[in-house]
Amino acid sequence: MGKIIHLPQAAKATLSISMIKTLKAAYEKQKHNKPIGQSDLDGSFTTLVKRNLIAARTSLVNNETVVTWYLTRAAIDAITKPGIRNID
Repeated sequence: MGKIIHLPQAAKATLSISMIKTLKAAYEKQKHNKPIGQSDLDGSFTTLVKRNLIAARTSLVNNETVVTWYLTRAAIDAITKPGIRNID
């Protein structure tokens, strides 16, 4: 299994509608085992990393280190709350 990279914990802040939509779209890809990347995160990449809503993990594939991004448990919990689920 790959190595998980932990980033410093950021203070919790309210998510904007665009961030919620971006996270939900990325979550749909992740649920189908499709990789997510910076291009999937509509300019919110740095903010989402700083808030620990996305994180990176490394793994070794064919003797090369590969970095993949994934939504953290905090992101998944945030976008699956009852009031948030209805935002499209």
